[in-house]
Amino acid sequence: MVNSKSIQAGAAKPLGKVTEFVDSRSTGGAETEARARRFRLMDVARRCLPANKRLAACMRVPAKGALVVKTMYHPETGGAGFRGLCRCADGKVCAGCAVQLGEKKREELASGVVVVNVTGACYLMTLTTSHKIGDGLADLISRFDQAKREMRQARGYRAALDSWGGSKNVKTVTAWELTWSALNGWHYHQHVLVFVLDATKQQLPADQFAAAARSAWEHAAAKNGLTMNSHGFDWQATRGAIADYVAKFGHEPARRPWGPEDEACKAHAKSGHVVAAALPKSTHLTPFQFLGLLDEGVTQVFGYDLAALFAEYAAATKGKAQLKWSPGLRKALALGAEKTDAELVEETEEGAVCLGVIPAQDWRIVLANDARADLLEQVSSGDFEQERAWLSALGVRYARPLKKRDEAA
Repeated sequence: MVNSKSIQAGAAKPLGKVTEFVDSRSTGGAETEARARRFRLMDVARRCLPANKRLAACMRVPAKGALVVKTMYHPETGGAGFRGLCRCADGKVCAGCAVQLGEKKREELASGVVVVNVTGACYLMTLTTSHKIGDGLADLISRFDQAKREMRQARGYRAALDSWGGSKNVKTVTAWELTWSALNGWHYHQHVLVFVLDATKQQLPADQFAAAARSAWEHAAAKNGLTMNSHGFDWQATRGAIADYVAKFGHEPARRPWGPEDEACKAHAKSGHVVAAALPKSTHLTPFQFLGLLDEGVTQVFGYDLAALFAEYAAATKGKAQLKWSPGLRKALALGAEKTDAELVEETEEGAVCLGVIPAQDWRIVLANDARADLLEQVSSGDFEQERAWLSALGVRYARPLKKRDEAA
């Protein structure tokens, strides 16, 4: 159980449009647990952020105007999901939305890398700075982003850029990541995929371009009160490194931040303090790992309140895009106009059909029984009668869609 003194429940209100959640394609035991874990993390997050009404309603409250909640099934993949529920479309704090958004953005990113490698080139640049415990996250991000802007305007960097054909030929996709440790506090860094559309325009060796970029970053960081060591700038020119990064984009670490020997400690512990004590102080935790620890009853790490840290993270990153394409890049790669996060989570997976409908007033019974993950497991069987019997045992009405168009809604 999560410590109720650290986390308060938030009220849920109907928000948003009729949307769909299509789960991943695997229906094995590992995916069953992963699905259940995502719902738990969503519940923990909304308790950490009681004022976030969109998060409170996400995949809990029927969408405005929705009379039924639809169960969706993909016959070929076994994927299962819901349609007719509110979605917050905030992959930074919502584990459910993060899965969909991360996967779809990763697919686009991978497509872009494939296209540019035909006539151009792609490099991975990573920027970071030194940090210490006690640094405020919002201030750290603000100074970092300002340094990044100044780096791009530096004379040396602009000269290197011109030697590669200028901003019309060199474009970027920027993604940021955040971790925290009890030893050094918040660690904010950016991964920048540098796309060179026409490789024949590169008049400067890549290592010299990287040297100019590193010098500009070091100077800009210092100007904004930030310092960097030998790890503050990294440049990867291999396709393998880029492919590895693209493959991991959007994935949260699944492994718990301690080993099986610490599980033995947790088994007999009345609180999570014994487990937390087993963590090295240098262990880097992601915000979703904060939620995972809270879900397991660990409320503090080395005296730091995890719910408060998650709330600080949510406030500091509110409205900040996790992935940013430079102007003109998507068009150059023939990827089409960028969709909003809300549009992405509302997309229906091609081939998914509506198996059945639950009256909106009966959905509260599903919630009261904490049965969303179990219901998706039933839906993934594709057996309507099995699902109806299972829901009937809970006292929930379940019917086939009334119209043909509902089957592909």
